[in-house]
Amino acid sequence: MQTAFLAACGFLLIGVILRRAIRWFAIAHIPAALVAGIVALVFVQIPYFRDAASGIVSKETIDAIASQWSSWRSTLIPIIFAGLLLTGASGSAKQNARETAQQAIAAWILILGQLALGLLVTVLFLAPIFKVPIHFGQLLEVSWAGGFGSSNAWGEMHKSLGVYAGAGDLANFFTTCGLLWGVIGGIVIVNIAIRRGWTSQSTKSIEGESTAIATPRATKVAPSVDPLLFQIILLACAFAVGVILQQLLVLVARKTIENAATTKLIADLPLFVFTLIGGWIVRTFLRAIGRERIVDEETMHRLTGVALDLLIFVAVATLQLSTIRDNWLPALLLMLVGAAWVMFNVMWISRRILPANCWFELAIMNHGFATATTAQGMMLLRIVDPDLRTDAARIYALAAPLTAMFIGGGIITYLLPKLLESGAVWWVILAAI
Repeated sequence: MQTAFLAACGFLLIGVILRRAIRWFAIAHIPAALVAGIVALVFVQIPYFRDAASGIVSKETIDAIASQWSSWRSTLIPIIFAGLLLTGASGSAKQNARETAQQAIAAWILILGQLALGLLVTVLFLAPIFKVPIHFGQLLEVSWAGGFGSSNAWGEMHKSLGVYAGAGDLANFFTTCGLLWGVIGGIVIVNIAIRRGWTSQSTKSIEGESTAIATPRATKVAPSVDPLLFQIILLACAFAVGVILQQLLVLVARKTIENAATTKLIADLPLFVFTLIGGWIVRTFLRAIGRERIVDEETMHRLTGVALDLLIFVAVATLQLSTIRDNWLPALLLMLVGAAWVMFNVMWISRRILPANCWFELAIMNHGFATATTAQGMMLLRIVDPDLRTDAARIYALAAPLTAMFIGGGIITYLLPKLLESGAVWWVILAAI
C-alpha cells in the first residue's frame, strides 16, 4: 500500500513539474493529475518503457502497484460523493426534483441513442459487410455507457448463451478505446466550452493555478482534535452511513425478494449513490441538533478535491491498452458513430434539456460516463469546476439510480442479448428510438 502511495505521489510531482514546464498543458486546461496519469501509464503499460523501468523496480512490483491504484477507484468515487450533500444542497425540494429529472432524461436519451445507433449501423452496414453478429451493435451501450464491469458481465452472459464467444474481449477493447476518446474528446469539448463561455465558473478561475491552502476554521466542538482531522472524521461518518445503508438494503432485498436477478441488481447499485445519501443524513442530523456550522465547507471542498486529483491519476494510469482484436475495422467504424453521437449530445441536446445554471458541467460529466466511467466524468468536471462549486455533481449523483438500475449495465442491458438472439432486433431498435 505504501509503495503504491509513494509511487503515486512521485508521478503526481512529475505531473506538476511538466504542467508548469510545458505551457501547452496549461493552455489546454489539462490538470497536472492527468499529466501524471499519462506518464504513469507509459511506464506501467507500454512494454518498452515497462522493461526499462523493471531494471530499477521488478515487474511484479509494477503489477502490484498498478493493481493497488486500480482498487482505489472504488473508494475515491464514494468519498467524493459523500462530501457533496455534506456541504449542503442548494435550491428547494421542487427545484432539486426538477433538476434530477432533467439529468435522468438526458442520460436516457444519451444511452438509448448509443443502443439504437449501434444496432442500426450494425444491421444495415457492419453485419452485411464484415459478417459480425447482431450482438456487435450493443457494444456502445454495454461498454461505453456500462464500463469494464458491465463489459465482463455481458461477455459471461454470451458464454452462458453459447453465442458470440469473443463478446467479452471485444467489449473490454471498446471500453478501453472509450476511455481514450473520453479524455481526448472531453478536453477538446472543454476548451471549446471555455472559449464560448458555456461554463458556470469563470475562465480565470479555471485557468489559474491555485496554490492556496485552505485553513480550516477551528471548532468549539472538538478543541483537542486538529480542525482538518475533524473535517475528515465528518466525511468518514457520511461514508460509513452510506456503507451501512447499502448493506441494509441488500440484506432486506435478500430476505424479501425471491428473484435472484433482482437481488443482484440491487446489490450492484454503486456505493457512491449511498454515500451521497449518507452525506445528506449527516448534514440533516447536524442541522437538527443545531450544529450544522461545524462543517467547514471550504475544507470539505479541498478534501473532495484531493480525492478527485487521485481519482484522475489512477483512472488514467490504469488504462488497459493491450487488447487488440481481429474486428478492429468494424469496431473503429462503430466507435466513430458513437463518438459523433456523444459529441452531438453534449454540444446540442444537453443545453436544451439540462438545468441552465450548470448544463455544461452536467453535459461533460455525461460525456465521461458515456465513454466508459463516472471517474472520467468527474475528471472532466474537475477541469471546469475545480472545487465542485456548481450543483452538477450533486444532480448527477441524485439521477444516477434512475439510469444505473436499468440501462448502461442495468437490467435491460442483460436482457437484450436474449432478445437479439431471438431475432427481435428491429423491435429493440424501435423501442430505443
